[in-house]
Amino acid sequence: KGEDGGASEFRPILSSLVDDFLIMQLLPEHPAAEMVLATICRGLGNDIYKASSYGGGDSKRNQNSGSSTAEATYLSTAFEIIGRISGSIAELLANQRDSPLSISRHVEENVQLKQQGQKVHSCFCGRQSLINTLMVSCDNCKGFYHSECVGQTKKNLQEEWVCDDCKLKEMATDVTREFSSLHSIRSRGKNGGIMTSKMEIHVFRQLVLTYLSNESDTPGVRFAREFLLAQWVKMLDGDETAKESNDASSTVLAQHFLDIWSSEVNALTSKLRSASPLSGDGYRRLMIALSTSKSDLVQSFPRQMGLLIQFMGDKRLVSIRKLAVKALSQVVDADSSLMSHPSLKNAVSERFADEAKSVREAVVGLVGSFVVSCPELANTYHTSFLPRLMDEGVSVKKRTVKIFRDILMTNPSYNGRAAACALMLQRAADPKEDDSVRDSIHELFMELWLENSDISSSFKKFATMDEVKTLSDETKVDGCVVVVTPNLESPAIAATPLHARRVESSIQIRCRVATEQMIEIVLAANSKNMLTALLRDLLSVFSGDKDRKASERKKRSQTTSNHVSHLVDALVDHLLTLEERRDGNASNFGKKLVATVRTLGAMAEVSSLEVVRYVDTLLPYLKADNNISMAEESEVVREVCDILRLVSSDMARGEVMHLARGSLTDDIEKITYKFGSSTLSSAVAALCEFGDHEAMKSDNPFRSKAMKLATTFHCYLSKNSSTLNVDFSKIKKSIKSNIQRALSVLGYLCKSHKLENEDTEWLNQAIEDNSSCMPREITWDTMVEVCYHVFTFYLKNSDAEIKSSALKAMTGIFISRPRVLLGMQKAGIIESIMSPDSDPKLQLQALYCWREILLAEEKRVESGAANKKMESDRNITNSKKISGDQDGDATLAGGVLTQHHKRLYAMTRDSNDQIRLACVDLLSNLLRQGLLNPFQTIPHLFGLQGDIEKPEIQALALKLLINEGEKRPDMLRQRICSGVKNAFIFQQKVYPAKEATAGIPKYDGESTYYESIFGSIFKASICNVKKQKQGFFTNLLGLFKVGGEGIPMNKRKGKTIVDLQLLSFTAEVLAYLPYNSSYDPLFIIYHIQSAAALEGAQHLDKMTSFLQQEGFTDDINDDISQEDYLEIAAKAARPCRTKESAVLNSRKFDLLQFQELCEIASSFSLLLRLKCYLQKVYNLSETRCLEYTPDGQERNFDKFSSTILKMPHFDSKNVGVFKHNANEKGSPRNTRDVDKNAAIRQYAEFRKWMRIEQTTGARLADSDGEGDT
Repeated sequence: KGEDGGASEFRPILSSLVDDFLIMQLLPEHPAAEMVLATICRGLGNDIYKASSYGGGDSKRNQNSGSSTAEATYLSTAFEIIGRISGSIAELLANQRDSPLSISRHVEENVQLKQQGQKVHSCFCGRQSLINTLMVSCDNCKGFYHSECVGQTKKNLQEEWVCDDCKLKEMATDVTREFSSLHSIRSRGKNGGIMTSKMEIHVFRQLVLTYLSNESDTPGVRFAREFLLAQWVKMLDGDETAKESNDASSTVLAQHFLDIWSSEVNALTSKLRSASPLSGDGYRRLMIALSTSKSDLVQSFPRQMGLLIQFMGDKRLVSIRKLAVKALSQVVDADSSLMSHPSLKNAVSERFADEAKSVREAVVGLVGSFVVSCPELANTYHTSFLPRLMDEGVSVKKRTVKIFRDILMTNPSYNGRAAACALMLQRAADPKEDDSVRDSIHELFMELWLENSDISSSFKKFATMDEVKTLSDETKVDGCVVVVTPNLESPAIAATPLHARRVESSIQIRCRVATEQMIEIVLAANSKNMLTALLRDLLSVFSGDKDRKASERKKRSQTTSNHVSHLVDALVDHLLTLEERRDGNASNFGKKLVATVRTLGAMAEVSSLEVVRYVDTLLPYLKADNNISMAEESEVVREVCDILRLVSSDMARGEVMHLARGSLTDDIEKITYKFGSSTLSSAVAALCEFGDHEAMKSDNPFRSKAMKLATTFHCYLSKNSSTLNVDFSKIKKSIKSNIQRALSVLGYLCKSHKLENEDTEWLNQAIEDNSSCMPREITWDTMVEVCYHVFTFYLKNSDAEIKSSALKAMTGIFISRPRVLLGMQKAGIIESIMSPDSDPKLQLQALYCWREILLAEEKRVESGAANKKMESDRNITNSKKISGDQDGDATLAGGVLTQHHKRLYAMTRDSNDQIRLACVDLLSNLLRQGLLNPFQTIPHLFGLQGDIEKPEIQALALKLLINEGEKRPDMLRQRICSGVKNAFIFQQKVYPAKEATAGIPKYDGESTYYESIFGSIFKASICNVKKQKQGFFTNLLGLFKVGGEGIPMNKRKGKTIVDLQLLSFTAEVLAYLPYNSSYDPLFIIYHIQSAAALEGAQHLDKMTSFLQQEGFTDDINDDISQEDYLEIAAKAARPCRTKESAVLNSRKFDLLQFQELCEIASSFSLLLRLKCYLQKVYNLSETRCLEYTPDGQERNFDKFSSTILKMPHFDSKNVGVFKHNANEKGSPRNTRDVDKNAAIRQYAEFRKWMRIEQTTGARLADSDGEGDT
């Protein structure tokens, strides 16, 4: 156990010894085995307690020697032994609970059932099978037993055989009768009597004594018998319950054992010895019954479980928590019912969120091994399991995915299925997810939805209902076949005419169930994007890969492709069934309908050819007469329009002509007048896509309808062009709404408008002069040109909402004709829109528009449309084609926007939180596309970490910081100083009424603690690499002139003052960071000590020299061990009016120079205050701080969990030297602005901290010289 180790030597010895004792504890010949095991448990438990933080083990690690109270291997062995012993106890208790040994119950029940003509299955093993197994019947109770369980075979079958229960009953009757006659205790046993638990235990003891008497020739049996008698007498004498109830039976029983101490054989023993002995298993069950009654080992079980639960919550030591979880897994392996115990359930649930990955992985494995066999546990721990899919540890996520796979395959009624699948789809769609985790998720859904297997082996896994009735199980009701089919909520009955009935194949059943699960996921996620991403990944094949994974991916793609057709069929069947089962609950029906159509839309995204067959089935939904809410109608219509757009290219000429002759164009026209913006966009896109179909070269009704819409809305806008300078607050809302709708429709038409040979003259003219006349005629060829002038005209409107709608409409032109952006840029329109003087609504719409443009351009390039356009342009040479996308449009939008990057950075500090959020979202797209310099952007993202009142903005900026940190690890630490300044400025500007702070106050129900605004980025990207951490700390300390950028100053006409508020903000950052090792605060303290010893001492000498020159000749001296006159004056209410500070009031005294010196001194005081705070919070002695060296190796026991530390408040306030509101911006400082009282107090505080620092160093130096450590 000591520092020298040696655990590897004793570990196998102790382990083997415990194994032997566990075997011997059920042998009557070795009764002391239980006592030894109990003693081992107590000893090991005490050692673990001392090594844990509860016993002070963690504090001992912080001593100078750094030694541990217990060697790591010993702790591992101790936990393993305790887990093994506790597991053995749990198994005994579970056996006694599930198959209790009772003297009379089994016999009486069996006889009663036999009289009723029933075969009685009485075997204690718990197996219920009576088929293909040799069974032995008891000649007394008529119960049946498995022959192998009772030691019988075909060769040695006895003519008469009596089970152990009947033998026990017969022996119990003899023991009870003899005992009652000897001691005059009334007891009723055989003839319908009641056998008390105390008498039953006494019978068991007497039978054990009889067994030992039979084995008297065996060495050591005599000592075993005496040991048991002594133990039982002691137990009966200490029965406090019997004494309180005046029960004399315990005394009589104790006297009975004393009477037979010297007499090995008495009349009762002789009689029992002549009876048939119990089987080997019978004596084993007998010993289990005795052990689980009142043995010391069993009674220690609650204590051992309590210790393990307590150790699982060790606040500082990760190793203790992990080992406790592993030990606990040994216990619950023996008795899984313990997992439902409230105390254990709460303790395990807390460890799911443990900061240590090893602990989380251990607890996931612990619970995961039982959730499959115990479905109720899956529901119990669902809320704890689900977040582990988002875990930082890859191994934790992979194990969680595997557990969910087992749950989904074996527990179809799992309540959390939809949420778990949705979250796994989210992980699979994340490009940053580890490939092994993504492959595990893909394999799960392949097996769950897409793999071929025999119906007999797989349907039980995949069915979502309790019972499935195929043709063989069908029931005829009124000439129909009733077939039970799965539904989103519960099984339902669909009536199918007899002539239409068919037997579903295995793959049809699988696909039907799979589609229902897909619909559940879409319904839970309220989006089809993740499902679409999964199906696209499963269908993807990378031809360049030639390894094993590539072949597996190809095989997976082929399997998925073969199943898509069946999945689409099943989806359409489900859609029709949903309509047939429609009830009065419109809300429920609407949600299911939206989810079903969305799922079909996901199929169209990945395989539009398979959906073409069901276009006629979907067209009626464009009528929007489903009797559901308006929002749900809008979603259904939008999804159907998107499906039509996707499948249009796969439709034959005849199919397109069939749609043209139908009501599709009229339905789309009605949609443009009825629904909102997103639905309008999808409808117009579908209309234009059909209009551009190759089958529509002439007599194109789709293009005619598009022109009709364009002409109608253009005429309306022309008619209302006189409203350019009208106050829209005074006109009808309907007119304003109609103008906005007209602008939207024209914008979407321009976005989807295509021309093979477009005249670019108007584009060049728009770039040159940006004319804004209002053309009166509109044709298909001039649509974009005419709309451009209309939108530009309405951009000059005085109403912010109209201008926003015009800008949104102009976005359609920007997407289809990116060169128009150049004209807008040249005319200064973009700069005007982005100006801080423009309306916030217009600024917000501009950010939305720029983001939409970037996403559309990204999609155009990735989809190959840009390359296709380049190939079709004969003017582009092969050399330009090789260099990339040379169609002239690829970088226009990004190039224009990057010219306004300074304005975008400024918008991150806008007072409007919606603008800030949209700006960060736009920055994320610009960074992803490489259009912004990360070195310039990172400080502004750091600044947004100060947005403590809008966590969604803070979280989005954090995500971008983490992304950049992964790509450029050094850049975060390099830009942290600028980031801190930006966060400080952000809080001052956005929240001027509040004091800037780097600590976020939290309340845990008992006390208030603080978290750093940079804590999340520190944990995610910095704290795990020593180089990054130390660089991060050094750069922050550099603001205090400890070696870096230097103390921040504000220049004022030749004079500079220290920005104490920023320094206080920085000190809070360092105080509240979530350090994961004591080496982190030690590194900061080391640099503070160095700064105080060198720069601080120099500054102190400089201040002393200055004051002596200014007239404090005798009052100020170099001896810092005592207070000088100014320190004495600082204790007064108004220090500047004391006689000790009279020199400061002289006109010759350089007050401004004194002020600058005092504020620099205040920065040193702040550092020394931070040092004291860190020492106190992290329990770091002065000796430990002085012994630390930055180049030293971090030790494991110096690491700890940052989540368990509740950081108290750090006093970072500094009193400024200048008076409040004095010296407004732009005016020079003068002596009247200086607060003399504050300056004196700053000087006194600096002297005090320097005195403490030097005194502590001298005291430790003296103690080292004397050899006292």
